[in-house]
Amino acid sequence: MPTREEGVSQSLLLLVRCNPELTPEQIRETLQFGAAAAGCQVSQIVVREVAPHTLDEIESMLRLIDRREPMEQTVTDLQLIRRPAVEAVWEIRLSKAPAEVIDTFEVAVEKVGAAAETPRQWKTYRPVPPEAADLKAGSLVAVSLRNGRYEFYPAPGEMPTEFRFEVVAEDGSRREITGKFPQMDRCFLIQMINFRGDRTRLFEVVRNPSQVPNPFSDIKERTNLAIVFGNIRASTAVVGETLDGLELIVSVPGVPGRAPARVWMLFPLTAEQLAEEEAKLKALGEWSKLPQEIRRRALKSTDPQVPIIEAKEPRWYELVPAGSGFEQRIKLVANPQDFAKLRERFPRIYRILVWEFEGGGGLAPILVDGGRPYRAEELTSWGKLLEAYTPQ
Repeated sequence: MPTREEGVSQSLLLLVRCNPELTPEQIRETLQFGAAAAGCQVSQIVVREVAPHTLDEIESMLRLIDRREPMEQTVTDLQLIRRPAVEAVWEIRLSKAPAEVIDTFEVAVEKVGAAAETPRQWKTYRPVPPEAADLKAGSLVAVSLRNGRYEFYPAPGEMPTEFRFEVVAEDGSRREITGKFPQMDRCFLIQMINFRGDRTRLFEVVRNPSQVPNPFSDIKERTNLAIVFGNIRASTAVVGETLDGLELIVSVPGVPGRAPARVWMLFPLTAEQLAEEEAKLKALGEWSKLPQEIRRRALKSTDPQVPIIEAKEPRWYELVPAGSGFEQRIKLVANPQDFAKLRERFPRIYRILVWEFEGGGGLAPILVDGGRPYRAEELTSWGKLLEAYTPQ
């Protein structure tokens, strides 16, 4: 991550492994204490749990180390394998299947984040078919009795520690298999949004047990790193809206079978303004007039970019080619504290898009959506984006 001046807002991305008892709330608390003690400012700390193999892959690339092997535990006639998923999923294999099947499964669980002295709770499961699984309450799913394959889904927030299986043979005889679950680290992606301050000082503080409640034992910062997202003729290229600091990054796709030179976006619009602007477009009569009308109200490169929160009327923004789509950055607010005001002014927000062709005959809008020269739509991700970036 390139070094920036301390007064410049940026987003920090932290990849963190921790013991299974630690919760997202405790991690967020540690970073909040650390930021305050280090004299740093941050508008929001977003903690998202990810599958361990996500961090394994990133670490294997950045540190040039081998991938970690899947977490396994083998006892007599039974194998447990931790599946690479965000929620804990344990694959169970019986070596003597189909001669034996699991009848009951007892598991000792601890609540994630509970105090060390909290007693464990034993739960009992019976195998169910996949369609009857209840992932919220926890389930033991019989995937294939013939092959002895089962999947155990612990209830969210519970960490299995020990197990007792009762298996039944074809002759009706029963036996018990007992053992312990291997303890897994939890993995998180943490985004510190609109961070201002000295990163080095922050990282020193969050390792100090006298200044934060749950200190980091180790931090390695990668400064010579740039992350670039790209695609090569991919059918699932990412489009949509994201926030970077105080700016909205807008990405829209091209038009299949067409070659637009650019995309124009009329923004921001309320529902009432959307209806008014659509009426104005229809009143043009001839769509050949649309490029000229757009440029009459377009934001020019020489114009100062006024934050959306301060704009008196919507403007046409030019989205320029970016890979297989089109992209533009639009400043939303001048200060992080203004996100709440922006959400109040635009609880829902809309836009009009025009894909424009440029050739020897001049400029022309490309017809989309059944023959219209524009698309009018709501930014459905707007509320979620602002909720994540609104200061706490």
